[in-house]
Amino acid sequence: MCGRYTLTTADPDLLRGRFGAEPLTEGMARYNIAPTDPVLVVRPAKGRDGREALLARWGLLGPRARSLKDRPAPINARAETVASSAMFRRVLEKPRGRVLVIADGFYEWQKAEDRSQPRQPFRYLVDGGEPFALAGLCSWVRIDDRWHPTVAIVTTEPNQLCARIHDRMPAILAGPPEEQAWIAEGAQPGAALELCRPLPSERMSVVAANPLVNSVRNDSPEVLVAPESDADAAGAQAPASRAKSDGTEPLFL
Repeated sequence: MCGRYTLTTADPDLLRGRFGAEPLTEGMARYNIAPTDPVLVVRPAKGRDGREALLARWGLLGPRARSLKDRPAPINARAETVASSAMFRRVLEKPRGRVLVIADGFYEWQKAEDRSQPRQPFRYLVDGGEPFALAGLCSWVRIDDRWHPTVAIVTTEPNQLCARIHDRMPAILAGPPEEQAWIAEGAQPGAALELCRPLPSERMSVVAANPLVNSVRNDSPEVLVAPESDADAAGAQAPASRAKSDGTEPLFL
């Protein structure tokens, strides 16, 4: 599995006002977040009202992990099977196990018809590029006498826009009420999972990204926008609905 997303907003006031927690990413905009990276998550504060932000390692580890390199360390959790998976159910039901993963875009790739060419990346946005929250599951593991938070992103069936390229999409929580309901400590797991539905296509847009994003080493604004020639070619491919057997490769599994 692979996965990439963005959090290009480094404005602490915007993040504080939108998600109700003191942000940890001031001056640290990210354009190509990849598995094992530290990612910004928000959860209820312990022992007091309000919320707190923390950085969690992307890739969920179980309580028996002895190293951050242990496997499995899934980056995704399917909403349809979270409740029946021993690994995910434990986190789903745990107080403060459900978290908000803060983002402002995510990537998906489409294979080129010419297999000698690199895959074409696309970046998906919500409400014109506003920050949003993905449903996340956060587990803490103790390794070498230190506690480490790790996280997986919940995925769901795609909406019409996302289905043009792949058969999964991240569970984007629809807005502040849904975000609060997801992380509420008294919420029933089944009710929380009902929030992990496809976000309506009308609220989303997709743009061709620069193939530089194919490498995790490239984490700069240049990866957000495709060169003009690539954008023209991508525009010809994106509108057509494609199935996995027709040369697509899903990002969120």
